[in-house]
Amino acid sequence: MDNNIIYTGEVKYNKKNTLLTIYENRITFEQLKGLFKKKYKVVDELLIEDIKVLKGKVQIKCKKKEIIINTKDETYKITCDNILEARKIEEELLKLKTGSNLLERASGSVVKLSKGVIKTGTAVVGAVATAGVAVATAVKNKDEIVETIKSFKK
Repeated sequence: MDNNIIYTGEVKYNKKNTLLTIYENRITFEQLKGLFKKKYKVVDELLIEDIKVLKGKVQIKCKKKEIIINTKDETYKITCDNILEARKIEEELLKLKTGSNLLERASGSVVKLSKGVIKTGTAVVGAVATAGVAVATAVKNKDEIVETIKSFKK
């Protein structure tokens, strides 16, 4: 049951150097074991489907160099060497769990909100998408047409 490897790299897990491998449907944590012949042994495994989703939001948080993954049974804490590596791992996990990347999720939020403006008849609305990636402000003019006043990507 070998899957494609999405990511592999060195991280700290349970305060020990660990080889993190992300597959399409699971994550493995491997540590060097053995006195004379050092080999990587799987010390923990996490299924992508076990990652908790609460109110439509995947329960993966990235705080500086630390990634916190909440599952149905426990919480996993992974520490990376730098912030960029942590963000890369977080993005890969979110993409696997949701099936879309950050920009697609952010633009979807703006589209959903702008559709709500047309339906509800609200005069002015500001939309801030996930993680501050896209921001838009829309106004309904006198002809009942929604116009974007400001829109930019961070």
